[in-house]
Amino acid sequence: MFFNLFRRKKVVRGMISDAAAIREHLDWTQDHRIPLRIAGEEGTELCTAFLCAINHSQREGLLRIRVMNRLAADPGLTEGRELLVRYNSARGILYEFQTRLLKKGETGEGEYRLSYPLIVESCQDIKMARYKNSADEPIQVDVDKERGVVIDIGLKGLRFTSNKVFKTGTLLQNLQVELPRYGRVEGKAVVKYTQPASDYPLWRYLCGVEFTELKPKDHRRLNRYVNRMVQVTRV
Repeated sequence: MFFNLFRRKKVVRGMISDAAAIREHLDWTQDHRIPLRIAGEEGTELCTAFLCAINHSQREGLLRIRVMNRLAADPGLTEGRELLVRYNSARGILYEFQTRLLKKGETGEGEYRLSYPLIVESCQDIKMARYKNSADEPIQVDVDKERGVVIDIGLKGLRFTSNKVFKTGTLLQNLQVELPRYGRVEGKAVVKYTQPASDYPLWRYLCGVEFTELKPKDHRRLNRYVNRMVQVTRV
């Protein structure tokens, strides 16, 4: 699996307490089959729910669901008990509801009331600054007595050419990068992948590493260099 060194994931959490926003986020319809996770004292259980009532008419609106699950049949789960329900949508958004058990059947069927507000958690893909090195001003890299040339570099990691195989997961204790006009950056990194350097005939391998430790001064130096070079290449 290819590891993208120049993007990061940002988790965003928010709260929805407006009926219109509920309708916009949840496209549930009557008798809609919904895969849910219900969290109780005994743990979290995956189950399928059927939406049996919708009421968006007020701020404290409700979504009533009917669930066949082991938790509903638990004698310790009494009517009125509050539980946490999680729902992952097809768009990759996580919804969390505080729910109350309205009534339960003897066959493991429970009817729950999902009330507002609900918490929404989504994951955004953030593109990070990345400088693709040119042959006019090569960036030298030294690691474990092996020297190579940086192909591209960002604040999260870099890719460099090498004639040595670095196994995925290897921790590089002393990675040194010579930034032209900005000086040396030293730190630790972990190998994310190694592949044949088919586009670089003078080298055998292309290695991607993610920084795990950089001194604050080196991080600032790298930040200045990358952002400066990105601006120059855009002109």
